[in-house]
Amino acid sequence: MSRLKVLAVADGMIPSVEIVLARPLQHLADQGLLEFQLVLMGDARLGEVVAEFDLLLLMRCCQPEAVALVEKARASGVSVIYAIDDDFEALDPESPLGAHYKAIGAWENLLKICSKSSQVWAFSEALRQKIVKVQPHCVVPVAIANFELIDGLVSAILPDDRTAKAERKVIGYAASTYHSVDIEMIAPVLERLLAERPKLELEFVHVRCESLAAHPRVTHFGSLPSVRELYGFVLSRNWDVGLAPLMRSAANDAKTDNKYREYGSLNIPAVYSDAPPYWGSVIHEYNGAIASDAQGWYASLCNLLDDSALASSIARHAREDVERRYSIEVVASRYFGLMGAAMSVPCRILVLAADIPTTDIDVVRPYSRLEAEGAIVFRVMTADSVSPEDMAWAQLLVVVRDVTADAIRVAQDARERFVIPVIFSWDDDFFAMPSSFGELSDYYHAPTTIAALKEMLTKADLVKASTARLAARSREYSRNVVQIPYGFDFSQLAGVTPRHREESTVTIGFFGSFSHVRALDIVLSALKRVSVAAPHVRFQFFGPQSDELTALQNVRFIPYNHSSTESLRDLAALGWDIGLAPLEDNEFNRAKLPTKYRDYGACHIAGVYSKLDPFEAVVMEGQTGLLVDNTEEAWFEAIMSLVTDATKRRNMAAAAHAHVRAELSLDQAVEAWRGLLASFFADESDSKAAVTYKRKLQALESRVERLTSQIEGLKRASRILLSERTRPLGRSFGDRIRRRFLRMVPRWEGLPVACPGADIAAFAAQASCDDQVIPIASINLSANLQHVAFLEYPIHPLPVAGTIVQVALAATVPSLDGVFGLEIVNHADEIVFHATQSIAHINPNLIAEFNVGKLQVGQSNWRLRFFVRGSESPVFLYQWQDGAVKGGRRVLFRIAEE
Repeated sequence: MSRLKVLAVADGMIPSVEIVLARPLQHLADQGLLEFQLVLMGDARLGEVVAEFDLLLLMRCCQPEAVALVEKARASGVSVIYAIDDDFEALDPESPLGAHYKAIGAWENLLKICSKSSQVWAFSEALRQKIVKVQPHCVVPVAIANFELIDGLVSAILPDDRTAKAERKVIGYAASTYHSVDIEMIAPVLERLLAERPKLELEFVHVRCESLAAHPRVTHFGSLPSVRELYGFVLSRNWDVGLAPLMRSAANDAKTDNKYREYGSLNIPAVYSDAPPYWGSVIHEYNGAIASDAQGWYASLCNLLDDSALASSIARHAREDVERRYSIEVVASRYFGLMGAAMSVPCRILVLAADIPTTDIDVVRPYSRLEAEGAIVFRVMTADSVSPEDMAWAQLLVVVRDVTADAIRVAQDARERFVIPVIFSWDDDFFAMPSSFGELSDYYHAPTTIAALKEMLTKADLVKASTARLAARSREYSRNVVQIPYGFDFSQLAGVTPRHREESTVTIGFFGSFSHVRALDIVLSALKRVSVAAPHVRFQFFGPQSDELTALQNVRFIPYNHSSTESLRDLAALGWDIGLAPLEDNEFNRAKLPTKYRDYGACHIAGVYSKLDPFEAVVMEGQTGLLVDNTEEAWFEAIMSLVTDATKRRNMAAAAHAHVRAELSLDQAVEAWRGLLASFFADESDSKAAVTYKRKLQALESRVERLTSQIEGLKRASRILLSERTRPLGRSFGDRIRRRFLRMVPRWEGLPVACPGADIAAFAAQASCDDQVIPIASINLSANLQHVAFLEYPIHPLPVAGTIVQVALAATVPSLDGVFGLEIVNHADEIVFHATQSIAHINPNLIAEFNVGKLQVGQSNWRLRFFVRGSESPVFLYQWQDGAVKGGRRVLFRIAEE
């Protein structure tokens, strides 16, 4: 594959251009993935050479010439990405920078460029919200932390090059002159610290603080020409604490967390303003300190100057975080994925799923991010609403948890008729469903549901499992299995302010729905002991409520909210100190996701978790949570260890939050889905046409194998029919089959029958169909029962108790092995009747008969369910079209009294 050719254009070689463009592009070039040229907007040759490139990547360019360049690129078939990290519209027009951008019409030009681009990189959510109005393909990527560059500088700096410190302490800040107003905001706090601490010094690089300029222990250094020289200088000064003040304004709210990435890479503990650029990065007193007013700045700076252990811990955690999230490998890889999305035709994905939280977390949120990039377009539908037009539109079918008859039918059509791949995604081990879930348990224990689940797992091109145990279960049926956990979407918590945690009280809570009340039985006795041992503890239960829980002291119950986002926002606002996650020990629970760990960690809550597979896979014992056996003593001791140690609670909550953000967030889920989808639509030549051809060839080969098997079955049946013992019967069967199927010519896909035989017409005249007259022309054959888990049809109430159900079916060779089955499903989705019979024993008129017994069907929404198992020959039902019924299909059956 030829390397991607990228023309990168910037309005000036400022540090952000080096971070966003130069270093990531160079890294990708070193890997052989692309070749690039980085030039300034003023280059006169741009219009002449742009057509020679595959991609035009502009950053911060907002001149009229930039608009013209984009138009020329698009006219030449060159994809365009625009990157912006400042809100030019919000800049103060009285400032030199604001006046300059206003004079050239920067914001208006920027919006024109964005509207004409293939994709926009807006480096803050505030910017994205403004730009998405003109360009829906707008994403918020991250920038690199530059620690690779800094590590090289550290090794080059000799001990003699570092500033001798003795007992002196140094607070430092490096920024452009435009940030002078930010440093002036905290100048009174810095002046107070200088007065109280004779050994304290302040150093400012480039930026100037006029209020402190005359102070003898305040030093101002000039600007440095490059990022490399700036970082080298800061390292040589050996700062103890870094500053990151930022006044709240529209322009500043749109900035990135660049200072956090710098200080983390430089191993400098720092204090940051409580502002949007740092909300997604800095965790107070874990990887930085957050200050919202003068008192907060003073307290945080004193803590870092006086507590060397805290300062060291903050610097270490910040460094670990930037290595995980902002390394050149991680960032450059994501940029390359974005470039690919900007240059490709979006993949069309049809999703079969119910409107449940799993669908939102597993598919809708990550797919929405990929759709914003332009990588995909997707539709979420229920299986019974999918039309042939939807199937023809799709290039990929994703089935989420659905194993209904309609889902099986749609998946079969996708594979065999429309030749598109099928992914089955699930997050619960339905084979191990406990019997305690009532109707849900009955549904998943039903033989037809189990058969349908096996069918979906076996026939799907790929199975996506959410946990290791579920992946192992999937591999019992499929050779192509991937494990991808769900990710937490932190945008759900935007703007939520947690309750202030009071030292005098400790709040212990449980987050779940009412159905989780059984899980709390595990910890109930331990909670009773906690309430006696620690009277200042308060209990809050989100969802479940019972008499036993009500008997606890200081207890509050919070109604369950069916909106998962609103529930999580409520949880974050409550500001719990301790979260409980008891889990019953059974096979079903051991295959579940660690959802409560993600939720508690995201909401800054220290958690206590049952020591079972879901939590053992993610919780770092003693650091991000506590894992305990399901005994009263273990739960009591773990809870009390957190109740009595506020520092331990805070550190654990902060560590869990950092872990979830770095490794279990929506970002990781998006990248996992990106890689998974790419595996379906890219081969060695990157040719989608070649992949489609290969899939069609595989589908044809599969059909040939199936037909070969059917022919062999026919041969065996012929030998049976022509044997001496069965020759008379064989002639009868043979004549009947030949006459019937020469007359009707059934097709594999169940095409309508033009002229049903007289026997079926007579049967239809007596059929039990609400006294409706069934037009002969509306009778047709169903889908082949060989290849679906079951077919399901509505049934009207039966007026008599003790009945026989007769149904008309067509089997090419009824004497072959295999069984034909009937189930009756009531309005509550319970299977109230189940019976099978050998296909070979079905009477010569192909009328299957089942004695239902004393069964009274007295309500609507009951269904007849039919299935075939082990047949080597196609089996069809006779059905008819009824416009009054959803889906329009009824089965041809009749009721006879016993």
